[in-house]
This record gives sequence, C-alpha cells and structure tokens, in this order.
Amino acid sequence: MKYKHYIMTSEDILAWRLKQTGKIISDTLHNAHKFCGRFEDEKNINFIYDGKININDKVPSAWVILTNGRYIARINPSLIDTLINENNSDVIMLNAEADLEPYRENIRIKSNNEVAGYRRFFFDSILPQEIPNEWPHYTLIKLTALKSVMDKETIPQRFCVFVKRCIFNGFKMRTYKVGGRILDLNTEAGIVSMINHYFQSAQYCENENNFTRHGGRIYGKVLCDENVEIEDGATIIGPAIISENVIIPSSSTIYNSIICPDTKIEENSFISKRIEGFSHKTVDCEMKDTEFVFEAFANSNNYRLWPLFSYARLGKRTFDVIFSLIVLPAFSIIFVIIAAAIKLTSSGPVFFKHKRQGLNGRTFSCLKFRTMIMNADDIQEKLGAKNQVDGPQFKIEDDPRVTIIGRFLRDTHLDELPQFINILLGQMSLIGPRPSPIKENSYCSYWRDARLSVRPGITGLWQLKRTRQSGQDFQEWIYYDTKYVKNLSLAEDIKIFFSTTFMLMLNFFKHL
Repeated sequence: MKYKHYIMTSEDILAWRLKQTGKIISDTLHNAHKFCGRFEDEKNINFIYDGKININDKVPSAWVILTNGRYIARINPSLIDTLINENNSDVIMLNAEADLEPYRENIRIKSNNEVAGYRRFFFDSILPQEIPNEWPHYTLIKLTALKSVMDKETIPQRFCVFVKRCIFNGFKMRTYKVGGRILDLNTEAGIVSMINHYFQSAQYCENENNFTRHGGRIYGKVLCDENVEIEDGATIIGPAIISENVIIPSSSTIYNSIICPDTKIEENSFISKRIEGFSHKTVDCEMKDTEFVFEAFANSNNYRLWPLFSYARLGKRTFDVIFSLIVLPAFSIIFVIIAAAIKLTSSGPVFFKHKRQGLNGRTFSCLKFRTMIMNADDIQEKLGAKNQVDGPQFKIEDDPRVTIIGRFLRDTHLDELPQFINILLGQMSLIGPRPSPIKENSYCSYWRDARLSVRPGITGLWQLKRTRQSGQDFQEWIYYDTKYVKNLSLAEDIKIFFSTTFMLMLNFFKHL
C-alpha cells in the first residue's frame, strides 16, 4: 500500500535550528533526515514546517502518514499495512519501543512469584496503548479525516488540539506501541548518528570539496564547505562536516563531528562525536557514543546499583578478600596434590580457563582444575542429544569426557578451589549467582542485568535450592539467581555460607 508521507518539524528541534547555521549543514541534514526517515520502499517524502501543509485531491492514497520530526522511528512497514487492514479506524497512532522488537523473551511468573516458564518472540509485537500527551512517532490518518481537522491548510501544532478535533468529528482512534527503534534529533548523539548512516548509504553522493590542505590527513567521508583550511599535522576522520570559514590547526583532530561556520578550533584540540561551535544549552541530553543502524542496535543495560558503604558493595568485598587470603595458603598443599594427580592421569594443563561474565558484564577467565579430556567442547556437539538439563546448559550422567581424577574432583567440588584466585582478583565472590558465559546469558537477556549486578559466586542460592527436575532446572537457575540479587543481605549470605559448608562436608566424606 502506498502512502503520502510527511515529516512534521519545528524550530524548537535542535536539528532544525542547526540547519540555520550554514548551507552545507542545512542541505546535508535535510537529505539525511529525508533518507533516514523514509520507509524502505518510499521515494517521495515531504517536510511540514509549523504545521503548514498543502493537501490536494491528487494524493495517490486514502491514508496519510505524519511523522514526528523530532524522532527518526524505524518500524517494520508491514505492521502499518496490518493495522490499517485489520482496524476499522480513522486515526492510528504508533510509538516504537525496542522492548517489542523480535528475538526477545518474556518470563511467566506464578502467583507465588515462582518462574513458570518463558516465551520467546521471533516477530515484532503490537500492543494497545493509551493516547499519548505529545505527537507520537507515527500518526496514520485517513485523507478525509486529515482535511477535517486542518485549519486553513495547517495541521494543529499542539497534539491535544489535534485529538480534540478528531473527537469532535467522531473519528475512531487507536493507539499502539510496536517493535522498533527511535533516534532523538533533539540531541547531538541523534544528529551525529543520523549523519553517519546517511554518509554510509548508497544515497549519499560525495561532492567535490573546496578546501586548502597543507599536509593535513583526511580519512573517511568528510564534507567541507568553502574557505576551509586544514593545516599541516591536522587530522580529520569522517563521517564529518566542516562548514565555511573554519581553520583546522595543526596537531588537532576532528573525529565524527559537525563543525559550524566561523568556529575557532584551538591548537591540539580533540573533537569527537560533537557539534562544535553551536550553542544548544536548552538540550538537556548528554552526548553518548551511539551508532544508529537500521539492522542492529545495542542493548542497554540496567544493572542494580548499591551505595559505596553498603554491605553489597563494601562489606561483601571485604569478607571475600579476607576469606580467600585464609583459604589459599591453607589449601596450598592440596593444590599441589591435585595438580600432580591431574598431570599423572591425563595430558593437558592443570587448570581449565573458561570465559565468563562477571560484575556489570565484564568478562574474565573463570579458573577450575581441569576435569575433562582435551577437546571436550568438540565432543559436546556430538553428545547434544543426550543433554539432561533444559535451557542453554549441558549435563549428562557418566559424561565420557570426564577423567578419572576429574570425576572425584567434581563430586567433592574440589575442582572449584582455584576460583578463590578469581575472588582475590575481584572477579568473583564467595556467594553469588552462578558464573555463566555470554552464550548462556543471551538466553535470558531480560534477567541478565539482575544477575550481573553482583559478582558471580562459587556457591549461591540456586546451588542449594535447585531440584534438578526435568524441564525445570533452567527456570530455577534464573529464579533463584534473581531472587538472591533482590534480597541480598548479610544474613542471607551467612545462611548460604553455613548451609554450603555443611553440604560440602557431607558430600566429601561420602565420596572418600
């Protein structure tokens, strides 16, 4: 289905105000906004300034799309066709939300807060939403309805006025939030990212630059206006825009930025991902290192934070250091005996190192005494059908990859003694969620941030409470790890510590 697409913008938006600074910036922002704001199969797109629009009977569609010019919202165009065809509505308002994009998971909770299961979504979701307080990212409106709410070829700039006129005319309205991503053009980050994507697209045609270069270095796509001088020793790394009457002094570096006309660049400056020479104090958003690409977006993290002098942050770490300084010397002779046994019974290194995610997602090498033969990971692919646990974990009884001494070390948990080195280095804690690799965490992205808000532990609530029931182990792992982070306290750690100690003593004497 074809639509007439309009982008509504105003002088309050940073991108619009930036256009007034110079022709090269204005033309580039206009083309970039037009390219990035359109749908993939669109050719014609128009800008509306201050609500002024020219609607005539030649519009080749019964529907018009109005886009909020402050944002570049990217959603699946097929969602628009679906909503128009399946809704008997005159006005459909859409807001893009990353949480509704495909390839995500939702957890299902029982009434007693136990994890019942999780559901994975492979397609964009559509959920009803209340009418917002400001213009949504997209407003789909029938052409006849749009003409009714206009006043002398002008769309109401205030969204509340637009809604009131729709209600007065008896138009049926629906509001949804759909899977998608947005880019805020009222921030430096949004504008720079939009320029990046436009410069990297096939739509961008590089023009001949008029500048004087005395030995300066230019890398990537750099667009320069007239009367630009790049002195010897200066470096410009694109995508970048350099406006008129700008001198880039020697020993200065411009990286992925926009330089406004007549801006004075200081010697030895390093300007990175910024709009230089333009006052935009009214924008209360910080510049962040972001990339706006339509195919993939980085996931934001929401780690739980604790005060500096809290038990979770200071007390717990102090106890970990003291305890590891006691355990490592006390068990040094056992380290030597186990290392000798491993070397005598199998070929390969004494320690096994595996990349795991720790506090705030930082990766580290989790240490264990090696309990398996070499190339165990390659053999695991052949044993995949015999996996006895659910989720991303792998475990089978009588695993043929485990060595003779390795089976004893696993049964007595002595293989985990080297992890006290990880504790001393600040990579782990005595008590905490199970250390897990990136691959496993990717299966539970919505709960990963809670688990990674604390250091992983040698023991934890899941290790004590798990039932190992078929089809329940993965859910219990997520449930008990997130429960531990939620209720983290000194009393809980003491309880887990003594319960684990008692369990290990019984287990050790059982396998002697």
